[in-house]
Amino acid sequence: MVDFSNYESIREDGTTPRPFVFNDVKGAPGLLALPATSANKKYHNASMNALGKRTNQGRKKQRINVQNIDWALREDAKMLAHYCVTGWSNAPIDNDGNAVPFTAENCLAFFLVMPDWMFNEFRNWVSEPTNFMNEDMDGDAEADEPGESQTSTQPESAGNADIIETPSQ
Repeated sequence: MVDFSNYESIREDGTTPRPFVFNDVKGAPGLLALPATSANKKYHNASMNALGKRTNQGRKKQRINVQNIDWALREDAKMLAHYCVTGWSNAPIDNDGNAVPFTAENCLAFFLVMPDWMFNEFRNWVSEPTNFMNEDMDGDAEADEPGESQTSTQPESAGNADIIETPSQ
């Protein structure tokens, strides 16, 4: 049998938290997070259980509306706070000027005061497996050690998508 162990390094690491920094927030608070993918077994099991409960409730078809979207964002925030975020890399500051201690509940409260676009930036990042690989797709070791702050929350490929032209009608 052929040995492909040389590809092990491109597997997603679901056990080592990686830093994410909210650069658009005063003080640049940061989180340490595990992926919101099947590589994070606790998250994956909890999300499958939640999906099963929703499916088994025999809900009628619901129209998509603002309330349903808000509910889904809150549910995602709960799941990420409890199963993905493991701590602060740079704690947010409360109204009294104190660093907030890390708990899943404090993390959830932090997520819930964020504008949707900012929470979605984190949610998208934590759901991207390549953010949790030990090597990048070119096989080079990552530049940042786990726990180091990143300077940008945007993937390297952001803004470099291929443009697909569609025929005019």
